[in-house]
Amino acid sequence: MTQPHREFSEAFDDYHVVHAGFLYPERKHWFHRELSQVGVHKYQIIESQPTASDDLRLDRFAATHTNSGAILSVTDAIRRSMTKAYDDGLESVCLFEDDIVFRDSFRTGWSEVQREVEQIDWDVLFFYRWHFVPIVESSSPVRLVPIEETFCTHAMAVRRRAFQGVQAALDHAVAAGTAHDTPPFFQCLRSRGYKTFATTQNLVGQGAGLTSGLSQVVRGTNKTDVFRVRHPLDFRWHARDGLFRLRRLKNQVLGRTRALVSSRDASERPG
Repeated sequence: MTQPHREFSEAFDDYHVVHAGFLYPERKHWFHRELSQVGVHKYQIIESQPTASDDLRLDRFAATHTNSGAILSVTDAIRRSMTKAYDDGLESVCLFEDDIVFRDSFRTGWSEVQREVEQIDWDVLFFYRWHFVPIVESSSPVRLVPIEETFCTHAMAVRRRAFQGVQAALDHAVAAGTAHDTPPFFQCLRSRGYKTFATTQNLVGQGAGLTSGLSQVVRGTNKTDVFRVRHPLDFRWHARDGLFRLRRLKNQVLGRTRALVSSRDASERPG
């Protein structure tokens, strides 16, 4: 018998947002609007806290990260999210960072992949994928695929049996002196036998420069659009593979160079 369609807002037991309110209070309005647009009106905010200056973990990041305090703040908030989900008796939780952005085609993509989300035996699920190997975003319908690793943690769903596994992977990343959203985190999940999946199309992105660039966001509506933000060098939004983004960047740079050359030539031309 065909299973009934479930809206995204009904797919998981709860929804958490990690919010760095002490750094970016304006993001509260941002993620509330984003979640509302995909039908999620009930969620819990997990406030990240400033990292104490005497936190011994800071020493592990001294040589690799200048923003180690912010990294640890988010890491600890994600840990608390997993603890709360476990203590609340949840079977699943969907976790977002506070700069989450949903693609205009999210509802369509979700409707295509929803049954696989219910039927496939996954532990951790990402609604996007950073492509470390040259692959082209597949055509519709959106599917789930097993992955070994990705990058970032701005939109992931976790099932109960992996709550503690995510915490262990966070600890592993910190011990390695790397951010919580880098390959060591995913490698630890894999080494512990957790099944990690991602959607074949990126259904979400991450809004860079939210403090100064909210109004600059242009949403992509078809599969060949790359999400654009205020800063063209920022790759944190992605709609296709890295090769496509690099080609786009190359064209942007060449276009600006030609414009500058033309402007210079015009100014040097005798009247």
